[in-house]
Amino acid sequence: MFDLSDEVCHFLHGKRRLTETDVKLAGLYGPLLKTSVRPSATIQIRDFIALAKNTYPPNHSVINNILPISIGRRFECFRLYQKFNDLPDLSSLVVSANGMNSPQYRNDFVPKEQRNATLFVNWNNFIPDATNHLKNMMIFLMRFIHVLLNETRLHPNFPYTESSLS
Repeated sequence: MFDLSDEVCHFLHGKRRLTETDVKLAGLYGPLLKTSVRPSATIQIRDFIALAKNTYPPNHSVINNILPISIGRRFECFRLYQKFNDLPDLSSLVVSANGMNSPQYRNDFVPKEQRNATLFVNWNNFIPDATNHLKNMMIFLMRFIHVLLNETRLHPNFPYTESSLS
């Protein structure tokens, strides 16, 4: 069983309920975050949203309805996958218009350390490209989260199955 009781994660501690939209967007965001890894690089939230809308088909409803206010929630969902693989946090690359991570993020993490650590990972070993095997990534991410939440026993009410992501 995984012991993630000390991890900073609202989903694991029952402060947020994981939704189907969280899982779908986390699966879509991962490949986009991977493309942002460069020395001294960050991407503003508005540019990240534009990247998502330009990368995925226009009829993809979850992409068309991205809200800047909820993007951190979806990054937190994807962070579960990164934690399981002992990876640094790719969402540290996404900043507000003032060039800084949110105060909530800075309260829980040291963004510069996370950004620097992302440079030393071969992300292709963990995350597919945005245009390649996307459905497989979302199914994997959903299964991972299901196993993780069941194994930790911190949040027993994961409501979705693999078929809900098709």
